[in-house]
Amino acid sequence: MSNLPDKIYETIRWYTCSNMEDEHNEGYPAVDLFTPDNETIDKGEEEIRILADEIIDELADNIRELHKNEFTDSVSGYNQALDDVIDIIRGLRE
Repeated sequence: MSNLPDKIYETIRWYTCSNMEDEHNEGYPAVDLFTPDNETIDKGEEEIRILADEIIDELADNIRELHKNEFTDSVSGYNQALDDVIDIIRGLRE
């Protein structure tokens, strides 16, 4: 099973923009937006990987901040952290 950074990467990598069209009148691939002119698509994929890692770092920092004084190895602390991650991710979608 993939981890969260991989899921974020894959989501961005295969996303097609709804407000832009390619030469086939289909959604413009986000990976192409991240690929510099006269470069290969691997440059865009590398940039998306960097973005996915930045998103994970930001989520982790926010969770640490939320729980810096209360997070323990207890089940309730773990469940609260998971709930916070879900809330943060939902907020990104809005």
